[in-house]
Amino acid sequence: MKKILLLVLTLLALVFGITGCGKIEKNNKNTNEKITMTCTGEKENSNGIELQNIVTYYFNNEQYTTGYSVTTTQKFEDKSLYKEYKSAQEESVSDTSNKDIVYDLKSDDKKLTLVFTMTLKNLNVDDAKTEEEKNNFKASEILNSNESSGYTCIVDGIKKSELK
Repeated sequence: MKKILLLVLTLLALVFGITGCGKIEKNNKNTNEKITMTCTGEKENSNGIELQNIVTYYFNNEQYTTGYSVTTTQKFEDKSLYKEYKSAQEESVSDTSNKDIVYDLKSDDKKLTLVFTMTLKNLNVDDAKTEEEKNNFKASEILNSNESSGYTCIVDGIKKSELK
């Protein structure tokens, strides 16, 4: 009986030792998390059009951008101007999308609103020819550039202070 009890206690100690008593420690090195940055511009009014841009950047674990999406929301006061913009943007969506650049358009004819999204995929920092071009792919540079242009940015998957 003592041998069985000793064996059970040894197995329990081994199980708790391996699993860490069920405690899961999160690795803060961002190895499997995705890093995104969403930057929102202020609403602008110009020539009867209310306009706002939201840019979402996607980053790899080395904090270089791999792609981004620009979503432009336009609200029109004039129906004929709305129709003109809608027609031009529908043409862009149908004629120019490919595997690396995708266009999308959502429209609301009653509210005279267009939501136009351009997504650029498969950006590769290795395509940069100079160190300056390579720096343009860095999350910290993109953050600084957007914030200095008046955009408000939110970073997910990592703290802003950890951006390189």
